Amino acid sequence: MKCIPMKILLLQLPIQGHDFFYSNENIPLAAAYLKAAGARRDIDVELVSRPIMSYGSDQAILRFLIEARPVLVGMSCYQWNVERSLFLARELKRQLPSCTIVLGDRRSLPTMIFFCGMKILMWGWWAKAKPHGSP
Repeated sequence: MKCIPMKILLLQLPIQGHDFFYSNENIPLAAAYLKAAGARRDIDVELVSRPIMSYGSDQAILRFLIEARPVLVGMSCYQWNVERSLFLARELKRQLPSCTIVLGDRRSLPTMIFFCGMKILMWGWWAKAKPHGSP
């Protein structure tokens, strides 16, 4: 069976400081684990580069994602970045409707789906995929 190559991009937005600078400590651990898991299965998964992910404006990140034309974008969501992640997810879906967007969170935030029309949301310490509309 031949594998069809597809572009998968993962990112985690940083904590934004009160001085409007971005944190130098943005470590996308969950995304790195997913990249490693993909590599074990010969799936090419890329992390968005650190300068773009950690220091890019919303428009710079969005431009990068649109120009990359990924099949799937995964975003690690946390309390500090969920609003910004949802904004980027909505905008990406509007401008690149063919892209599948997966939001991951260690907490249960199923209401996130309804705000941005996502098809897949993952949550919990051992995240399980929950298609939109499933219990």
